[in-house]
Amino acid sequence: SDQGIGIPEYALENLTNPFYRVQKEAIIAALCTGLGLSIVKSLIEAHQGVLEINSQEHIGTTVSVTFPNQKD
Repeated sequence: SDQGIGIPEYALENLTNPFYRVQKEAIIAALCTGLGLSIVKSLIEAHQGVLEINSQEHIGTTVSVTFPNQKD
């Protein structure tokens, strides 16, 4: 959770798509590939988990990961 710049609402549904980048400014976009969150989501889902991202611009972002309760 942070109190950063937040993520625009239009970007939230695509945020975990491979190569998707919210930042279009060349100086910022050049620093990343747009693969990080898609890889994280794939790993979480491979373990039957759920990734949830909630954000509001100028307020901040909260990312939650939930894994199923494993019984032995």
